[in-house]
Amino acid sequence: MVRFTVKADDKPRVGLLADEYVIDLNKAYAACVREEGGAEKGGAVANSVIEFMAKGEAASKQAGKALEFVRGREKEMLGEEVLKLDGVKLLAPIGNPPKVIGLAGNYVSHVRERRKDRPLPTEISLFAKSIGRFGVVGPDEAIVVPTTVKKLDYELELGVVIGRQGKYIPVEKAYDHVGGYTVFNDVCDRWFLMDVPRWDWFGMKAQDGFSVIGPCIETAIDDPNDLRMTLKVNDELRQDGSTSDMINPVPQIVSYVSTLVTLEVGDVIATGTCEGNAMTWGRRENIPSGGKWLQDGEVIEAWIEGIGTLRNAIKFEEPKYRA
Repeated sequence: MVRFTVKADDKPRVGLLADEYVIDLNKAYAACVREEGGAEKGGAVANSVIEFMAKGEAASKQAGKALEFVRGREKEMLGEEVLKLDGVKLLAPIGNPPKVIGLAGNYVSHVRERRKDRPLPTEISLFAKSIGRFGVVGPDEAIVVPTTVKKLDYELELGVVIGRQGKYIPVEKAYDHVGGYTVFNDVCDRWFLMDVPRWDWFGMKAQDGFSVIGPCIETAIDDPNDLRMTLKVNDELRQDGSTSDMINPVPQIVSYVSTLVTLEVGDVIATGTCEGNAMTWGRRENIPSGGKWLQDGEVIEAWIEGIGTLRNAIKFEEPKYRA
């Protein structure tokens, strides 16, 4: 599942990503209905990814029907129902999530990368990420931060997108409430962790543009707890791990979060990161003590097996008043 535009002034559309093509879900389904002798215009499957997931099985069947209709006809349908991937702009698949929730210390390698004997946490630790449309950044979009930020960090994470509302979800029913998975870059301002008298999680994690999501929502992941993941900065490999290193796997995470808040369709849970972020690189012997913080113009490529690559450049701006 993707959200995309063709022109700058387009309204976002819902699509299916298939190799080098993007299938306009609503147009493809309408064409399918017309060929079958149905209504002149097939009804829209969904006008947003959240609406698609909220419709559940009915929307999934319509999407499957549209996909089968297009398969093998991509070239002849090019221009309307089917578009070339390099001719569209992919957006964050969820543009304004109801909630974005993060996990701290959920990978063995991250917990122990500076101290091998450090005990693993016995409880899940959560924090709130960016909420609202200014908090989210999509694929190939710049991560814009003020020049006052001196310790900008990245964290590659598996994002779990909720597809069905739930409260007090049992572990064995957790997957019933997952709509799919995405790549999540949990951007951080470590000044609020390292240089203040008391940690400020809001300042560190919830600034504008600190929830980077994309390029798609993958619905066909058999086991989200065994996916390879890498992150590069300017082609330098910084993070190389696997979701199998998670201390708390996806079902336990979903179940626990639902005991605190009602999980809504479109909520995103960022499930923690593996070793290798800028803060810990900055404390290794072969790196200057100043840290390997993100710099203006650097390009981040975050990849998770079975989902894809989320690519973004860093852009610093002078903090000037605007209304």
